[in-house]
Amino acid sequence: MKRYYFYKRTNSIADIIEFSLCALYSTLEYSQKLRKDIDQFHYFDDIKLCLATKTQGVYRVRVDSGTDGCTSHWATSLKELKQAHSKDEYLLISERDYFRLRRLAFKLIFKHINFFKPTESLTRNFFYQNSFSRSFYDIKLISTSEKENIYNYPESTVDFYKENKWKLYDCRLDESFRIFISKDKNYKSNKFEIESSHFGPYYEDLQEFLKSSNLDFKNNKVGSIKDFQFQRLKKYITEMILDRSDLDISSILPKQTDSITILDI
Repeated sequence: MKRYYFYKRTNSIADIIEFSLCALYSTLEYSQKLRKDIDQFHYFDDIKLCLATKTQGVYRVRVDSGTDGCTSHWATSLKELKQAHSKDEYLLISERDYFRLRRLAFKLIFKHINFFKPTESLTRNFFYQNSFSRSFYDIKLISTSEKENIYNYPESTVDFYKENKWKLYDCRLDESFRIFISKDKNYKSNKFEIESSHFGPYYEDLQEFLKSSNLDFKNNKVGSIKDFQFQRLKKYITEMILDRSDLDISSILPKQTDSITILDI
């Protein structure tokens, strides 16, 4: 099967590194609607990385990887695929360069991401959600910090806010982890996200955060945990991500032998 690799460099300000990678393979499929064979493109790797190599606590990583994933692109020809990615400022690169950049991305992730370490006197809260199924681990791990005047505004500014009845937004999300990983390593479909407080919004208080978060409190799937439990789970999640970071493309290397029909009538 033919494979296509794209790269986009977004940011190069100060010590911030930000770039994206995506890879697709194509299959030839018969469209009942168009009554002809068309190309269909399927993602098997999608990486978005933004982190600081010197400033602590600035990182955002999103990875959706695996040849058994089900995300497809709308293009029906290579020309449309190139045009679509060109509009998003992606460059078509070689397979060799793609895997070189991919290795660099994961090296940066595990070398330069310094997980949040609070230096202030803050009230911290930790939450854990496990919505696993028979086939997947679906885990969310979140920490928050809360403190009166968390921005450390001067007293005059705080008084001004109070006089005008403005909110100070004294609660922030420090760390957020989300993994959706196949339990069976032979089934190649892995997603994970890591994000620091630099990218997250601030909230009026913890209750506002809980109301606006995507944690499943209604079905009692969320647990409030201690700091040591959070650190242990964070280490476990990081090890799982590292274990699933390799990209195996052996299943899409051979030529297509199956006949596929799209039921798009």
